[in-house]
Amino acid sequence: MKLPKRKARCHHFYCLAMALLFMSSTASADISLRLAEDIVLLAENGKAINKKYSPVKDNKITLKNGINQLLVHYNAEVEVDRELGYETTDTFVITFGSENKALTLSVPLIESIRELDKFNKKPKWKLLDNQGQTVETKVAVLKKAGVQLRRDYAQELQAFNQSDSIAAVKQLAIPKITIASTAPLPAGSAPVTVPTSTAPAVSALEKTKEVSIYTLMYWYEQASPEVQAQFKKLIKE
Repeated sequence: MKLPKRKARCHHFYCLAMALLFMSSTASADISLRLAEDIVLLAENGKAINKKYSPVKDNKITLKNGINQLLVHYNAEVEVDRELGYETTDTFVITFGSENKALTLSVPLIESIRELDKFNKKPKWKLLDNQGQTVETKVAVLKKAGVQLRRDYAQELQAFNQSDSIAAVKQLAIPKITIASTAPLPAGSAPVTVPTSTAPAVSALEKTKEVSIYTLMYWYEQASPEVQAQFKKLIKE
């Protein structure tokens, strides 16, 4: 009579072990996010996406549980002068919180420049879970003045996340420190705060050189293989 009891006890311990294993694996699960076609992920949680080593595979990306911040734009196929072509929306910051869910990010159908402009003014990004339930998002445009050829999304997001935008995530921004001074401050003035980054200051001349290099790289990438070969030959000479 004792043998059946031992089997029942072993079975009980086995079930308990499997339950604990399942709970452990569930607790450590992540968020699976699928991007609708033509949505381009530019940055994830403050880090710019490297196209060669993109974490996006088959329009899917795995994110950590909790608060996540994405930088995206959408390539819409629209009709211009009776011809179809691709136009890109503004660049948007999307912040949301979720845990252990499969999510899908999508946009409404955009078929004209008018609809594209309307979307840029009133963006309707839709984030749904696998039950079809809407996941709350906070959306804002990441604006940049001037030429848009090359953008440093990581640097732009640092500044953005220090702002008061509803989509900003303070934890992703470089913390600021206050510089103490023994000298009395003038009336009405406030302590100076600076980022804790140890990067050296960039002079105006260095910035000009950086812009020139970016411009040169852009036109090199646009050139034909023959022109690129000629360019390489000129550099060697």
